[in-house]
Amino acid sequence: LEIEGYNINFSENIYSYELEIKKEKELNISSNKDIEIKGNKSLKNKSVITVINNETNKEYRITIKKKNTMTFIFLGITVALSALCIYTFIKRRKD
Repeated sequence: LEIEGYNINFSENIYSYELEIKKEKELNISSNKDIEIKGNKSLKNKSVITVINNETNKEYRITIKKKNTMTFIFLGITVALSALCIYTFIKRRKD
C-alpha cells in the first residue's frame, strides 16, 4: 500500500495507522493488490480512510491528522499584540 507523498511503512500485519497530512482533501492511494478505498474524500482532522484488501478481506484504517496552520497564525498574532500592548503600557508609565 502506497500513499503518494507520504511514507506509512505499510505492513500487512498492522491494521491501524496515523498519518499527518498537509492541506489535501484526498490522497492518492495505490497498491499492487485488489483494494477498495472508503472515506478518502473531503479529508479533515480525524477522518478515517478504510482500505480493504479484496483478496484477503483484511481491513486497514488510516486516521488522518491535519496540520492546523490557522492555530499557529492566530497564536502568533496574539503574542505580537500582547507584546505591543505591554510595550505601550510601559512606555506610557515612563512618560
